[in-house]
Amino acid sequence: MRSIVLLLLSYTLFISCSNSDDGLENATLPDITTEGAGTFGARINGNVYIPRASQNGLVQLPAFEADYHFDAENGYQLRIFTSNSNEGNITLTIDLFTGNIPITEGMTYALSESPYNGVDTFPNATCILNKDFGNTFLLGDFLTNEDHTGEIEILRFDIANEIISGTFFFEAADDEQVIQVTEGRFDLLFTNRTSD
Repeated sequence: MRSIVLLLLSYTLFISCSNSDDGLENATLPDITTEGAGTFGARINGNVYIPRASQNGLVQLPAFEADYHFDAENGYQLRIFTSNSNEGNITLTIDLFTGNIPITEGMTYALSESPYNGVDTFPNATCILNKDFGNTFLLGDFLTNEDHTGEIEILRFDIANEIISGTFFFEAADDEQVIQVTEGRFDLLFTNRTSD
């Protein structure tokens, strides 16, 4: 009897020690929806990524923010920023520039790099990683460019209700490695700054 109790206690300790605090260990991707459900997820080299609000030093980072604005020099821009710093660090950002043409529901846009301020280029997708996924450790600032690209499809773009939903994938590189971000999906409320 005593050995059964010790066996059960050992098993319980093993299970409780194997869980991570970032919520990604057993995470599944959210469904693809278009209601402004406040969801975002993707796979990074096959590992599930779900943003989580977190504390980074003295700064409270939101799980995600979405912003749509227009400026005369760069045109329309959609920025989706996500983070999870609960165990390791992950930020994934999409910066979609569409020039003088507003974002359109049902369109698919390339994720590569865009002209910025008339003199430079800016990556359309970035993934900054310092994370041990258990099966692999990823560290670097990974960016899309003309050689490492992807796509974003806008499933819903509702200016009146400030809802944007879509799917995405991309390949991004740092100086030494390439990562694959796949099965991306988002269904977010955004801040509309096009009339400021």
